[in-house]
Amino acid sequence: MTAGRKFVWLNGALVASVSVVFATSAFADQNPPPPTGADEGCEQAGRVHFGLGSTKLNSQGKKALDEVADQVSGNTEMKVKVVAYTDPTGNADKNQALSEKRANAVEKYLERKGVDPGQVSTEGRGEAPAADDKPSITERVAVVSTCAPSQPAAQEETPPPAPEATAQPEPTPPPPPVETPPPVEAPPPVATMPAETGVSARSYEPRPMSGIGMGITAGAGVTYFWYNRARSFTDAGVTWDARLTIGTRLPVGLDLAYVGSSQNINLAGFSTDAYLLGQGVEAALRLQYPRGWVRPYAFGGVGWRQLSIKRQNVFGTGFNDYDNQGTVPFGVGVAVGQVNGIMFDLHGTGRVMFDDDLLRNVLQGQGDHAATNNWDVTARIGGEF
Repeated sequence: MTAGRKFVWLNGALVASVSVVFATSAFADQNPPPPTGADEGCEQAGRVHFGLGSTKLNSQGKKALDEVADQVSGNTEMKVKVVAYTDPTGNADKNQALSEKRANAVEKYLERKGVDPGQVSTEGRGEAPAADDKPSITERVAVVSTCAPSQPAAQEETPPPAPEATAQPEPTPPPPPVETPPPVEAPPPVATMPAETGVSARSYEPRPMSGIGMGITAGAGVTYFWYNRARSFTDAGVTWDARLTIGTRLPVGLDLAYVGSSQNINLAGFSTDAYLLGQGVEAALRLQYPRGWVRPYAFGGVGWRQLSIKRQNVFGTGFNDYDNQGTVPFGVGVAVGQVNGIMFDLHGTGRVMFDDDLLRNVLQGQGDHAATNNWDVTARIGGEF
């Protein structure tokens, strides 16, 4: 081989080696795998999410851990590893301690479900890397992995004897080197949590089955008139309603309700068992905070009501048997409940009546003091889906 050919061959090999080094460096700069809490030989089996600053297990997390307990109970060779994180909010040292407490909370729950403490190992890793500045529920998590017993390494086979050396023909010189473009710089890594699969996917707060959230509730409470003149006609009474709420998980929802009431009449000359019955329907828009278990709201709308006098012959008294009225309901309340679960609702309502003639026909000259404007406080229970 001539000296010129050797130089060309060596120069091509050097350029190819430098290209491989740059390509390897670029590959190493790619996004690192996100933390999963699972070591080699372990498989992620569940994930438990926590509230802000909390170590309390929610119902979805307990369901996930129940399935992990069923998987490892009775199999002493199976191990469980728990790795817990926090979001970046607050002091780093306190977050490290909080992550360890979350891992211990998962371990204690598994022990109560029959898992041998010797099968469980825990680790708190403090703050999980966040994709943006806003803390996320995906960062307040304990990752649960199951680890199968390690298998003994297979015995290495003895390699066959090397063939006898034979004369090799003179190698053909390599082709001229092809100039390789410089490697493309990789984009900066974005920290993310692992994709949810299997049991862990159910540990998130579920979406409403209806998509926007709907609630059906019914309940009762107390009602009374605003003005003293109207109060002199009846006692305080009871009220009841059945309500459909559309959009419980939106900032603006819609209430459709049937509302009833009953009040004893205490006017002189009336029967002692006479009472005033109210029945009507209402529609109201409600502005609400749509997240979490406790969701305050305010509302306002329009409706129709009929007041009728029962168990009393009103002939000659100046009263009508009944009076149809328009109403403007408004008020505030608070809903308490979980998506796809039981919902409680407590609210107070005021109502301004118009086209209101039940008492004005008799109590002439009393003006607004004879109006049947009223208020009520109601507690309800139902379901949200």
